[in-house]
Amino acid sequence: MLATLEHCRIVFQDYLQAYCALRYRRPARLDAAIRYALLGEGKRVRPVLLMLSAQALGADPILALRPALAIELLHTWSLIHDDLPCMDNADLRRGRATVHKKFGAADALLAGDALLSDAFCLLHSDTKLNRTEKLLQLATRTHLTALFAHAVGSRGMAYGQHLDLHAQRPTRAELCAMQRAKTGWLMAAACGGGALVANQAQVLQFVRLGLRIGLVFQMRDDLIDNDQHSASWLALMSAAQAQAEVARQMARVHRTLHQLQLQPTPLAHFIAALALRSQ
Repeated sequence: MLATLEHCRIVFQDYLQAYCALRYRRPARLDAAIRYALLGEGKRVRPVLLMLSAQALGADPILALRPALAIELLHTWSLIHDDLPCMDNADLRRGRATVHKKFGAADALLAGDALLSDAFCLLHSDTKLNRTEKLLQLATRTHLTALFAHAVGSRGMAYGQHLDLHAQRPTRAELCAMQRAKTGWLMAAACGGGALVANQAQVLQFVRLGLRIGLVFQMRDDLIDNDQHSASWLALMSAAQAQAEVARQMARVHRTLHQLQLQPTPLAHFIAALALRSQ
């Protein structure tokens, strides 16, 4: 029986909590800051996307838990650093104080640094979180490491954040490039990571799918937040035009899903839900 979206979320949350209890159990303020960031409310979009991508290609999504956790560590790192005073200078995230507001900027910076490193340590660690866990082949973990590193590096998220910080009324093409790097590449790593877990030859196609999903996801975010700052879709067009652009981009996603023979699957349903979400 195929795992549902909700089942993947529950299984992943249990795995995340087990990891935090094992890895970040010291009374140190740094561990507390990391736990605070990781265990707060979140949609777990990227880990679930990775698990459902693996399942769509015939793998047991449980096998994808470790790379799914690694990608959540990377995502959490990016959120902590994005919120810092030198970046977006945000006081709140998901309705509660950001990490630097609760623990101070220095410990927030270190918590993000630790999560970035711990994500790659996790991929290559042979320590199991439970006795039933099955570790991926070393070659698969190496490919995952390369994919994830590219997604967050100087051609991925770091570059996207740089473009966002310095954007001054970007063109449509420039905005697409910025959001492809800042949001799309981690989605691409999730989809491509799922294909790697399944040991499939369709990794590149899944990476491209993830880039398209990331663009739709960011467009929807701009609409939900009514974000009209210079580096957003609502600075370029009206809300109605942005909605039409979401529909156009989703049509491309659906064509890709059809070409990959992924409709109907829990993965396809999840992607559709991301495009229609209201929060």
